[in-house]
Order: sequence, then C-alpha cells, then structure tokens
Amino acid sequence: MFNHFISSLVNADTVEVQETITSFLLSYIISIQDVQPVNAVIATLSTIAVRDTFELHIEAGGSHLTINTIPFDTAEVNAFAIEAEEVGEISVSLKITKNKVNDVISIYSIAEFEKYLSSAKFTAVLATLSSLLEGILHFNVMDSIGEFSTHTLSFGQSPSNVRTQNLDRRAIIGNFKEGSSFSGVSGFALLPNDFHFRDPCGRAAFDRFFALACGTLSLVYLSNVSDLDRDGKLSLRMYGYKAVIIENIDTDYVIQNAPMLYKIYRWVYDTDTVADRLGLARNVISLHLNQNGHPIFSQAVLDAIHSNYQIYLKGNIESYLEVKGKIAEMLLDAINKTNVLSESMLDSLKNNALIIITFLLTVVIINGVKDLSVNSVFSWPYLIIVVFLSATSWIWLRLMRSDVNDRFEVASVTLANVLQTNYQGVLLPNEINRSVTPAIAENKVQLQKQIDKYASWWNKMLWSFLLLYIAGFLVFNFVAGQKNINSDSKVETKEQHTERERSVKKITVKPRYIGPEM
Repeated sequence: MFNHFISSLVNADTVEVQETITSFLLSYIISIQDVQPVNAVIATLSTIAVRDTFELHIEAGGSHLTINTIPFDTAEVNAFAIEAEEVGEISVSLKITKNKVNDVISIYSIAEFEKYLSSAKFTAVLATLSSLLEGILHFNVMDSIGEFSTHTLSFGQSPSNVRTQNLDRRAIIGNFKEGSSFSGVSGFALLPNDFHFRDPCGRAAFDRFFALACGTLSLVYLSNVSDLDRDGKLSLRMYGYKAVIIENIDTDYVIQNAPMLYKIYRWVYDTDTVADRLGLARNVISLHLNQNGHPIFSQAVLDAIHSNYQIYLKGNIESYLEVKGKIAEMLLDAINKTNVLSESMLDSLKNNALIIITFLLTVVIINGVKDLSVNSVFSWPYLIIVVFLSATSWIWLRLMRSDVNDRFEVASVTLANVLQTNYQGVLLPNEINRSVTPAIAENKVQLQKQIDKYASWWNKMLWSFLLLYIAGFLVFNFVAGQKNINSDSKVETKEQHTERERSVKKITVKPRYIGPEM
C-alpha cells in the first residue's frame, strides 16, 4: 500500500522517504487542482498498523491540518481540503513511530527498509535490534513479498506463519561472557543465530547485511577480545597455539567466511562443554592462517577442530600433530615407492637398449665381417630377426606400462585403506581424505609424466633401430641387385663375342686360280 502510494507521487516535489526499524517518515510538496491528493494521503492512514502511532501534518498556505488518531474529525478534514484546493499546493509530512507488540514490528516499505540496511551504521542497526530482540521478532511487511526468516527473525505479510526457533539466549551469552569480551554495541544481546538465513532470501541488501552480521558475531563469539568501531570495522584478539591479532577486518572477508564461521560457532556453543570446545577451536584456528595473518575458515579447519576434539576426549591432545606427521611420512614413503616404479621402467629401457646393442655386435656385425660382405648384414634372415625384436620390445613396453599403472593404483588404494583403518578413530575420514587424495593425485600426475618420457625414449629408440635397418636393407640390396644386373650384361656380351669368333673360324674360303688354260 505505501509503496503504491509513494510511486503515485511522480508529480510531487522534494519527496523524502525514510524507514528504519523503529520509524517511517514521508514528506513531500505537491501542486493540487482538487481535493483528491488530500484525500489520498488521509486514506493511507487506515493501512497503518494499530500497534503503531503516527502524526500526519498537512500545510496549505497559512492553514494547517494535523491528524494523529483514528477516527478523526471528518468535517475538519473536508474544510481543510477545500481551502487547500483554492491555494493549489500542499506540504505533507507523515511520521510513523513503530512499536513492538507481541514480538511483531512493522515494515511499511521493503524497498526503503533495504536502503536503510545498506546505508545505516552497522553498529546502530545491531544496537536497535539488540534492544528489541528478546526471543523471536516478526517483521510484518506491508508489501507483497515472499516470506523468509532466520532462526529468530522473520519477514513477511504473515510472519507468525514463518518457522522460527526460541534459543536459550541467556545461557549462550553467559557462556560467551565467561571466556570473551566485546565492546562496540550498547546493550549487546545478539547471537549469530539471529542473522543466519536458512536459505538466501534473494534480496541483495538483506543477504549482504545478514551475512555480515552473522559472520561478525560468529567471530566475536570465537575471539577472546573483540571490538566493533563506529564504521562497523571489527578488531579482535584470539589466543590459541598462536596469538592472532587483527585490526579493522575487511567486511568482504567476513561476508565470504560467514557460512563456515557460523558452523564453527554452532559447534562450539551448541553444547554444555563450551569452554573446552572454544579453547580447541581457538587452537586450531590459530594454526590455519593465510599470508596476511588472517585465519582461514574452511571445511578443512572445521574437520581439524572435530578431530582435535576426538583426540581431546581420549586424553591426548598433542597426538593430533603426531598423527598428522605420521600420515605425512607415509605419503612421503608412497612418493618414494612411486619413483621406484618409474625407475623400474627406466631399467627395462636400459635392458632393451642393451639387447639391441648386443644383437648388433654379436650377430650382425661379427657375422657380416666374417662373411666379408655388407649384404650379409642386411639380409632377409636378419631383417626378420630385427622386426621380431622390435615387435617384442614394443609389446613389452605396453605390458610394462600397464603393470606400472596397476601397481600404482593398488598401492594407492592400499595406502588410503590403511590410513582410514588405522586413524579413523582419531581423525575424521574427510580430513584423512583431504590429506591423502591430493597427494595421490599429484603423485599419479608425476608418475604419468615419467612413464610418458621413458615410453617416448623407448619408442624413438625402437623406431630408429627398425627404420635404419630397413633403410640399410633396401639400400644395400638395391645396389647389389644393380651390380648383378650389370655383371650379367657383361657376361652375355663376352659370350656373344666368343660365339662370333667361333663362327668366323668355321667359314673357309676356297682359293680360285686365274690364268691360261693348260
């Protein structure tokens, strides 16, 4: 209703709308030609929640009309409207003071309320909510919106239908004050639960503000000492295995880590042993810092906290680091074994090269020198032997490569199973997998690189040996063939010459006498 009315003020001058958690203010100046604009603003009064108080002030020329109750004097309103019509311009100011009744408070314009969340001082909003929130708080939105809620705050036209959860606020805050101190929000009585949406509401201003509030309060509840300045910047001190001291934490850092911060907070405070869990959480968090010295809040950190707590329950908190060290040693040993696997393939490559060299020296070269003919080195029998050796070597390469991969996979699965079996009572399975899986994956990548390199060498050697021998076979056999052809040609020519000589010898010429007859 109010958003629709505000949208209708397109011809008004200096329209101002402000909404906070506790108040709503509308003011504008508009030219009028009839009494309709006066009646329109007065009609909006019927949509104000009965739990709220208001004051409507309209000025036209020197005349004033003030309404702060319903019902109001209709005759007075009509007389003022006629006078305002003659003046031709009115100035309107409507102020609504919101009151919380039965844990319900109003929101008249969700768009203006979002602007308030985006622009208001963070500490001021928290202080206001802290003063209002005792158990649960329903925001009755006058606009048509989808309902959404946190554990204790709900927003919608019928907020009482939204599922909320009463928390033992006093107990949680009492546990917090025993191990922590906080300053910056007067009358502080808020929990991270108050700002944790079960699902994002889809409104950017709400999602950002509530994520910031949830993350900030989670950090406050996990720190030893914390302070929120007027600009909403958080500074904290956390004492674990290391001292973590951070000034003016960036809001984007808080928003980004809000989901995991809330999970850690819930794990610490949803129990009767808050002091023990809080100390463990601080210890682990202080060991996981980025290069800027800020804590890293990830699933790995939460798993480490859980594992630390399991060890703590067994009475040996220092064994956590010892177990992590043993896992690192086993992973290092696995890397060394992988190197041995790749070296075994290199040894096979060396043996293969030795076989080829032995063949060349003992079979081909020696026999060739003995026969005193290069043709005997590149003959058909030896070509068959070379092809056979090359094919056998290539098949052996494939088998060796497959064997190395299979042995690596078996060793990796065995390592993971051994670690899970031996340490699942100390570390969470996820934490073990988080340590083992990346190491195995990286190890496999390195192994494949080594295998590919050795296989490349192997193939180059085999193909070079085979192709060079085939080339020699073709060249020398072609030359030998040409010599045979030329030799045969010369032999035929000599035979033909000899045959001609024999033919000449067989021809006889009888002497013929020429002279006088006797």
